[in-house]
Amino acid sequence: MKTFLFFFGSLHFFVGHAQTKSETFAFSYRGKSYSAFLQETKNKLSTIRSVYSNGTVEIKDSCIKEAGILLEQCFTKGTFHYWLGTEWDFNGTTNTPKVGQIACGYFVSTTLKHVGFNLNRYRLAQKGAYDEEVYLCGKQTIITIRDQTPHELKNYFKTNLSKGLYMIGLANHVGYLFYDGRELYFIHSNYGSPDCVVIETFEESEVSSSTIFCVAPLSNNKELMRKWIENELIFVP
Repeated sequence: MKTFLFFFGSLHFFVGHAQTKSETFAFSYRGKSYSAFLQETKNKLSTIRSVYSNGTVEIKDSCIKEAGILLEQCFTKGTFHYWLGTEWDFNGTTNTPKVGQIACGYFVSTTLKHVGFNLNRYRLAQKGAYDEEVYLCGKQTIITIRDQTPHELKNYFKTNLSKGLYMIGLANHVGYLFYDGRELYFIHSNYGSPDCVVIETFEESEVSSSTIFCVAPLSNNKELMRKWIENELIFVP
């Protein structure tokens, strides 16, 4: 139990004052290779898994929460930085950051696969944005918002949603959202300018206008975090 508490205590970064973009996305793995970063993430997940597997219902619930924190950290402090600048292409399927091209759907499915989700990145990426969210997050978790501006979506987050990592489907695009309690960030393989993986505020993105926003929780999704911990297959037909 002491190891459990010590490990979990080391995970909490997103507390205290409202953070700036540089703080929210501070690169914690500078100097490490992508493969070393992924192995470290999987080791942390393995520690959570070992506690979870022998835990009470209460301990399992705590593990699921800690997995959500780990997911937020590994993406905002690591994954996104390694992929920044990777060139976008509609048919891009690269499995290696900054080598080759990556389409928006493949950016999502590939990065999730890399941190340990048990899924077929090709099948998931080939679905439409809404279907990607259904198979990954569960239909019941998806919030559909129509005919709203990016600014209105940000205000919706402020009023209704918690800090965390989300997936967003637009009319012709898909990517990640990270809400830090103050700002709503869009992390995606951008088909606009620059045409590469970027981190930007959702309001400032030139591709964020859409007739529909489909938002689904990732780090705050208990069932998805359970599947991550248990290495359960995320089935995509």
